Amino acid sequence: MKMVFSFLLLVFSLIYAPAAHAVLWGQDGIQSKEYVYDFAVDGGASGASIDLAKGAGLPSGAHLLDVYYYMQTAFTSDGSAVVALGDAASSGSIVSATAYNNSAYTLAALNKDSAGQPRVCSSTSCKPLLSITGAALTAGKVKIHYVYVVPSGR
Repeated sequence: MKMVFSFLLLVFSLIYAPAAHAVLWGQDGIQSKEYVYDFAVDGGASGASIDLAKGAGLPSGAHLLDVYYYMQTAFTSDGSAVVALGDAASSGSIVSATAYNNSAYTLAALNKDSAGQPRVCSSTSCKPLLSITGAALTAGKVKIHYVYVVPSGR
């Protein structure tokens, strides 16, 4: 029962935690960090590669355990926008370049990334990016949640 409660607490905190909120469990400190793309704040021009970390991604050396994303507001476009969610190391590591209205971006669903985990973050990776090609986005909001641990001694 305790394990089920811990899992539910993790899921709840990933969905409802404020931006850049860290939740700690265990001796080594499993943490969760949220980044948000919001059209109203970040825009959505075709050709844009939007730095959702605003320059500060996960710490170098962090062990990335999992990535989840949650579509809060559906993407809309004035054409045939293609959207990729990823990071500085790979622009499509969470969702490869996909049509804005594809089922990968299902509204109000907690989705798991498409890349295999875990991996170790470098100084240039684990900084989430949203890339737009083909046409501009005209609306949308997605929350990306990284679950990671920073090993002791770092």
